[in-house]
Amino acid sequence: PIWGNKPTTKAATVILHSAADEAIPWEESRTLLQNSGLPETALRAVGTGHFMVDEAALQALVDAVEQFGEERPAP
Repeated sequence: PIWGNKPTTKAATVILHSAADEAIPWEESRTLLQNSGLPETALRAVGTGHFMVDEAALQALVDAVEQFGEERPAP
């Protein structure tokens, strides 16, 4: 995979990726998801291209961060 030669990622990871990404194929994220044993819901199709600067992509990032904060146990 293109992800820095890292074939897996940690549990509780959310992958935000544009299906229209012209730099990194969508399939790379699918492979990372599967290799990591993450649920299908951990991969979210957002944005209109590689840089994901559109409003919907940025909101998806905010939502993912807020969701992680709610699910993370207090220190």
